[in-house]
Amino acid sequence: MAAPYTATYRAWLNLAQAAYDITDALVTSGDVNAQGPQVRSLLASTAATLFGWMDPRTTTHLDAVMAAQHADGGWGTDQVWNGAWGGTVNYPASTTYLITTAEHVGATLINAEPVGAVPAGTCQTVGDLIMTWPLCGDGKGARYSLANDPSTNPTVWNVSAAAALFLRRARYLVDATRAQTYLTKANGWIATHDGAYSSPLAGWPYQANLTTPRQDSGHNAMSAEATFWIGQHAQRPAEHTLNDQNITASQRSSFGEADWIIGAVRLVGLPNTYAPTSGQPAWNTRPDLHFARIAAGLERSDITTKASYVAQLAAGAARVVATYP
Repeated sequence: MAAPYTATYRAWLNLAQAAYDITDALVTSGDVNAQGPQVRSLLASTAATLFGWMDPRTTTHLDAVMAAQHADGGWGTDQVWNGAWGGTVNYPASTTYLITTAEHVGATLINAEPVGAVPAGTCQTVGDLIMTWPLCGDGKGARYSLANDPSTNPTVWNVSAAAALFLRRARYLVDATRAQTYLTKANGWIATHDGAYSSPLAGWPYQANLTTPRQDSGHNAMSAEATFWIGQHAQRPAEHTLNDQNITASQRSSFGEADWIIGAVRLVGLPNTYAPTSGQPAWNTRPDLHFARIAAGLERSDITTKASYVAQLAAGAARVVATYP
């Protein structure tokens, strides 16, 4: 970890700690939206960077995540979701979701298993589940969930990207034969996902049956990160984060500054070894460009009172700490 005593490094460290403390307090207070696997997984990931994988502040949350694993090997929100897909689908609390399994929890497991923080084989269980996940009717990606999810529903791009990214990462934790099957499926999904990228939007529509508008910043960042790691489209995180004007005025009003912050903090911890989009500031000056705007999230009630948002703020800031140039 380079330059650990610079003022900017300490600022990111303080941001991660403060956001962790706020989220942890929401868990302790019994906030129902802070109890699920997504928030607890993000807290575990943040705490692992701040305190270490075996510290109780990490293991408390990681143990909660593992206790919430479904019998099928995946995870969900553990809450009923009504009115999804235009009101045509109601998901029970027991639903296993692909995005929760592959990204909200999976991204933490990928780092936890190699250090012994979760049982060996955990990521293989998740990877094997994703490999057998039913496809959407359009054939472009896996279904949103394993319950009450009609095959006619279109592929959701950020979900497909998250599943592909997990398989690419998990291949290092399984045997060679299984790793190759993971890689083949991941490459197919990400190639299809990449084909839906829109340069004018600097991103993706939310789902495969749409061409506009661009999906919200938080989801778009998931797609941008996956293509960075898998497709090596080095410019796309910068395009996404610096070009938030590519969402419509109505989207900006709907999603707001909080959504930009959550999208940006996911991406600023990516390696900064790539060239910026023409005419834009160099991405490797990211602390000067983005820190103040991201850190302002701690002053926003639409972040600090929403457990999933402030947990993402904590995890993103912690990743900057872990990868600080």
